[in-house]
Amino acid sequence: MGLSFEETMRGTWYLVGEPDEIRPCEFTVSAHLADLVSFVRGGLTTLRGSVTLDGLATRRPLEGTLEIAPLRRRIRYAFTFSDDAGRALAFRGAKVPSPLRPVRTMTVLHGSVFEGDKVVARALLHFDIRRDLAPMLQSFSFVR
Repeated sequence: MGLSFEETMRGTWYLVGEPDEIRPCEFTVSAHLADLVSFVRGGLTTLRGSVTLDGLATRRPLEGTLEIAPLRRRIRYAFTFSDDAGRALAFRGAKVPSPLRPVRTMTVLHGSVFEGDKVVARALLHFDIRRDLAPMLQSFSFVR
């Protein structure tokens, strides 16, 4: 038995060489855990969705993984997408859960955008509990 859910993260991003040019960004993903037992052991899920980085990528499809490892205190997002010009990019980011500040650490995601091995942009995203918690909880479903 598996599980699926949707999550939206919103925030800001900037090109590495232009840290004063801060722009909005967001991504919405559907996470699919094929097998809950395997997930508990390994913590990997598949992601599909869309990403927008204002001025770079507009509602571009994404595919990747979400690693949830609570015992190791990390949640990692990794996905690939193409910008509006067709250039292949990758996003990698992490949340670092802390029992001392659970809400803040579970809702803040620091990430980087890569072109190959080169970091081209940085992002800071947030999960908006007031706006997005109810839709996220409603999206949870068990799948066979």
